Amino acid sequence: MNKQEIQKILDALPDDVTVEDVMYRLYVLDKHENAMKDIP
Repeated sequence: MNKQEIQKILDALPDDVTVEDVMYRLYVLDKHENAMKDIP
């Protein structure tokens, strides 16, 4: 995940999002990306 992708994710979140919400979203997306790399 690069800086531009993270900025796009942040822009899509509501203004009242918490730090925990952001961290969770990034964690899930990172796990998903890594899992997709493992699929042949």
